[in-house]
Amino acid sequence: MNTKDIYRKYLDLVIETNHSLDNFEEFRIDELNYENRFSFDGVLNIEKWEKQKIKLMFLLKESYVDKKGNGFYKIAPSHGLPISKNKKNLGTGRLFFPNILLFKEAIERVYKDGIKADTEIPDYRSLPDWESGILDSIAYFNMKKSLGKSSSNDKDIIEFAINHSNLIIEHIDLISPNVIVCNKTSYLAYKKIYEINYKRKDNKVYFKETKAFQKKPPRIYKHGQRILILLPHPSYRKINRATLFKNIIDELNKSKVFDEVFMKR
Repeated sequence: MNTKDIYRKYLDLVIETNHSLDNFEEFRIDELNYENRFSFDGVLNIEKWEKQKIKLMFLLKESYVDKKGNGFYKIAPSHGLPISKNKKNLGTGRLFFPNILLFKEAIERVYKDGIKADTEIPDYRSLPDWESGILDSIAYFNMKKSLGKSSSNDKDIIEFAINHSNLIIEHIDLISPNVIVCNKTSYLAYKKIYEINYKRKDNKVYFKETKAFQKKPPRIYKHGQRILILLPHPSYRKINRATLFKNIIDELNKSKVFDEVFMKR
């Protein structure tokens, strides 16, 4: 069974169960087979997702799998992701989830408090998701569904996205996020498959793209009623967390995209 066939079967099950894959393990083993090593992702907990005002999706590159076969593809979307220090690392490294939680906190502060949002970075270990040990209020999406290694080939990821564009677009539209956090590669792949041209009048770009991406994140875009926030990859080692946390809040407020998408303030 090729990747497109696997993806089609997976999306059919997502539609049938409304993102609540209680029979996920049986489906993965019996129908899709371990050998295919397909990355199952999407909404992590549909009940929590439907209650969120900010439907926040992290658009990543590909799921890492180690030599023993450990990786996020083994975790059913309906079960959430284990993230606390008491849980197995699963190949994400020590930076990944702390940065995910801090990105999420900064975005939520802007939605809640606007220009009054506190820009001081918290200790990620004090955040509710870390304390609970489970992250399940977001959507978690890998652009490339076949599994990767410790380093990614950006060209392969973008090529995969183009070749599977109809399925990826269908999946993202089923998830229906209103805020997407992406990195440079996943953003470029998103632009390709949605055929976005920010020179057109129906798309608005708030910050001109530059090559100095890592020096001045975030960059904020609006695609229809979606906000795209372009940030360093959560595993990027040179992130200055305090500066980036403050920049996310300041730039989101400056852009006023939340005012437009959520009709707030």
